[in-house]
Amino acid sequence: MNKFFPFLFLFISYFGAVGQISYLQTDFASVGESFVVSTATVTPGGPDFVQTGTNFSWDYGNLVPNTQETRSYIDPDNGGYQTSWITDCIFNGGGIFACPGKWNDLTNLALENDDNTSFLNLLPVGVSNIVTHYDKDNGLLREPMLGMSVGAGGLSLPIPLNYDIPDTIYRFPIDYLDVDSSEKAFSLDLTGFGADFIYDLKQKRVNTVEGWGEIITPYDTFPNTLKMRTVIYHQDSTTIGGNTLPANITTEVQYSWFDKGTGIPVLVAKGLLVAGVEVITSVDFLDSVRCFTPNAAFLSNPLLVIVDPISGNADVNFANLSQNADTYKWYFGDGDSSTQVNPSHTYSGGLYSVSLIACNSICDPLECDTTNFPLLVIDSSAVVANWTSSPNNPCVGDSISFNNFSFNGDTYFWDFGDGNTSTQASPKHAYQAGGTYTVTMVASSGNKSDSSAQAVSVNAQPIAFAGNDTTIALGQSVTLQASGGGFGANYTWDFSATLSCILCNNPLATPTQTTDYIVVVSNSCGTDRDTVTVRVDSASSGIGQIDRSQWSIYPNPFTDKLVIEYSGQSERFEMTLLTLTGQEIKTWEFSSIKEEVYFPGLKPGMYLLKISNRSGLTAFSKVIRSH
Repeated sequence: MNKFFPFLFLFISYFGAVGQISYLQTDFASVGESFVVSTATVTPGGPDFVQTGTNFSWDYGNLVPNTQETRSYIDPDNGGYQTSWITDCIFNGGGIFACPGKWNDLTNLALENDDNTSFLNLLPVGVSNIVTHYDKDNGLLREPMLGMSVGAGGLSLPIPLNYDIPDTIYRFPIDYLDVDSSEKAFSLDLTGFGADFIYDLKQKRVNTVEGWGEIITPYDTFPNTLKMRTVIYHQDSTTIGGNTLPANITTEVQYSWFDKGTGIPVLVAKGLLVAGVEVITSVDFLDSVRCFTPNAAFLSNPLLVIVDPISGNADVNFANLSQNADTYKWYFGDGDSSTQVNPSHTYSGGLYSVSLIACNSICDPLECDTTNFPLLVIDSSAVVANWTSSPNNPCVGDSISFNNFSFNGDTYFWDFGDGNTSTQASPKHAYQAGGTYTVTMVASSGNKSDSSAQAVSVNAQPIAFAGNDTTIALGQSVTLQASGGGFGANYTWDFSATLSCILCNNPLATPTQTTDYIVVVSNSCGTDRDTVTVRVDSASSGIGQIDRSQWSIYPNPFTDKLVIEYSGQSERFEMTLLTLTGQEIKTWEFSSIKEEVYFPGLKPGMYLLKISNRSGLTAFSKVIRSH
């Protein structure tokens, strides 16, 4: 018996550990690897992703995917941002010989067209060719930089966004019961691109490997996986026109399953922590190509194509952004074609219509989609007029800088649209009255010339006007009429449940008693406020607003589905979902006691639900669409 127990202990220890893998740095994706990933939308009451344990079995085989994409990992040298990064490094004193080596130390892996960059939706400029750069070395997967092409003055400029604190995503090896944390921080300043916009982000990531075992996905069964729970705390702030908006704080939660030898997690469930409750909204999983309807899309690099003066040609690389496709046919507009995924082509000067046909060969019959893109290839000897102005929203009397980005011009003529002109290359000008002015610049060299005309809007100090005081009968509504802000003005009303929107200039007011409504009007030149009084004559009507206590609206926050219950006497109502600016999202009739309403594709944020009966009475309720 004394010899049996040690043997039994070793037996249990050995076989108890068989299912636990150790996910190594070499297991993660490398340059040249691509993965087909499908995404499924999850609704409340769906699969349980919290459950965990040792030698556990997770079954998510019933997930139904909605979309599909291919994630391609490339050499960062080919991502389009190496030259601009090294140039910035040299400009900032890094050394002309040292900076190429610093680039190699910074990154060795990149992901094309990464969709994990939701903050880019906030930017006031066009962004394309998003490439996330990684450093997979020394037992870490770190994200030190994001590459993006930012539109400015008709051009698209490559911007390498260096993080102040790189994000350490994984520490290798990944083993059961590992716990680690990391921070991330960066600041994006677009004031140099004609947009008075600064975005700051701070983030903390906490990874906990909380389980191991088998996972079943719609694609396959993986018998030996590790489950990681990741909590990401975000705090970001946005500064527009010198005004810093209140900080936005969110908490993201993810569950990831790792299979040894598979370059990315085989399944990732993503959502938010809202009031201490986890709300999973989507699931990505490794998959094979399925019969989804394809969507053809692509970008060219460089976006501004200029012929080399020595060779007389220009090389253009095409980045395929298509979804749900696996075969492609390119027509370059000059008689040549290609079936490569991301081809390159050599052009001479001219305007070409480039077409891409993207097909899903899994579908029977074959399904395809086509997109076209005009590509201008500029002869480097031609004169091209181009310019921007700053600040973006000038005021009367401000000195406006007109920045010349022309090519091959040596003389210039500016017409500012108010009777004044200039022959300086990059002049400054101040307008004495508000309005929109057409500014024309002509760039010339010898007998060649080109012109560029753009509208410049000039604001005066706002003078708020909330509209004329008025009287209505009890139960009636009136549309308020605010004005006085000029171009790009913001109108904000003091919050009242009797207003259909508070971030608009013409809300619908339905007061039950005499009410003063205050509006604040702001533009780039200042702010002003005014008050309008809506008097309610209760003697002219014996009815009031709809009784909101008879309504139950849940869950709130919601994802795709909202449940509406009514406990009053049966009658028909009109329901309208509105944005805070008063834009109608959806209108429908409600005539039952309980109804489930779906809002697929609705962006996260706060909305107003308006309820109206046939007598014209209304009620409003705030609802929140979570991520």
